[in-house]
Amino acid sequence: MKVRKEWSDRKDMFYEQKGVKQTKLRTLESNIQRDKQDLQIIIGNLTNKQTTFNTLTSIYYNHFQENIDVFPLVFQNAEELEQVHNELWEEYKTAFIVISNSFEETSNQKNPAVQLTIKDQSFSFRVLEEALLGNRIKSTDDIATALNEANQTRNTIANGIRDNMFKIFSKTTERYEKYESQVKRINTFFVDRKISNKFYFNLKFEPNKEIKIDYIRQMAYEVRNTATKGELQFGQSIVDFIEEFFKKQAKIKNSVPIDKLLNPKTYFELSAKLTDQFGTEVPGSTGETYSAIALLGIARLSAVQKEKRDGLRFIILEELGSLDNTNFNTFPAIAKEFQYQIITMAPHTFNIGLSDEWYAHHLIKGNKDDNINHYPSASYFKTNDNNEDLNIYINQLERDELD
Repeated sequence: MKVRKEWSDRKDMFYEQKGVKQTKLRTLESNIQRDKQDLQIIIGNLTNKQTTFNTLTSIYYNHFQENIDVFPLVFQNAEELEQVHNELWEEYKTAFIVISNSFEETSNQKNPAVQLTIKDQSFSFRVLEEALLGNRIKSTDDIATALNEANQTRNTIANGIRDNMFKIFSKTTERYEKYESQVKRINTFFVDRKISNKFYFNLKFEPNKEIKIDYIRQMAYEVRNTATKGELQFGQSIVDFIEEFFKKQAKIKNSVPIDKLLNPKTYFELSAKLTDQFGTEVPGSTGETYSAIALLGIARLSAVQKEKRDGLRFIILEELGSLDNTNFNTFPAIAKEFQYQIITMAPHTFNIGLSDEWYAHHLIKGNKDDNINHYPSASYFKTNDNNEDLNIYINQLERDELD
């Protein structure tokens, strides 16, 4: 028994370390894939910017018959320069009057200083600056400082949005990858455990083909990149922005609610099946289906659960009438491996001798009412060679402890 326990502990440690290494490997692979996707997106964005630049350059040439990097020669004729000056001065005066009439502060002759500069034909741009920009911004030179302060505040908000949304999206993808890892570990648990000694049980983790987890990874990049460049739209709520963005990415007609987008279970579907050695799916009997479900529960709690917990561990096997000896024999071995006790319920004595020792409680119909069991029940402590009343057995244990 000591050798078996040591072997069991080492096996547990092996699977635990194997799971940790596999998880780290998958995390690294996921990071590489994400960085690769980010790089592809950056290259795509750069290509789009280059295309836009080429288009604008072509439009500029069509309008001015000049390349954007070639400057025209200066005028050599003084009279031509004077004529150009006069034309530009007339355009400036017209624009000055139009602008002064376009703003409430200077329209309808409200501002005396502006009206004076128009009357004396000086058209002072500084006077118009002071009238339109107010006391805080004295001239257009101060606009850059004011805009920079406003932009810093905006960037602070955008950075907060970016960081929080990136954490949320990352958490969603991490939980998705955790579920995928758990399914793989459960399937590993079933590798050497056949149903009826011939059928294989397998959980299939199928990514959602319409609502893909890659869209969430893409969204994390877009929110981070958009906020960093200051292009996050403040006229739209973050929820609307996310739902609309995902709708465009997935190319679907209807928006997906935010709570569903952030639920990792949205992005995959689970299915289970029994197959023969050739991979052909078989329906399985009631007992085989029950065995698979019971083993699935054990795999989830024992093979996947990382932390060890103190206390009694037991397996409840109900409706044993549908189990044959072959499938039932699987459970005592697993109980020893993972240190479980088995609690069974059956209409008759079942598989006696599969364990070194067990407790048996026989329920007997009552004398007055068939629906009420006779009390006390007939309870025994049994081994392969002995059958003893449970009360006598327990009393003997207590006496032995006192001695």
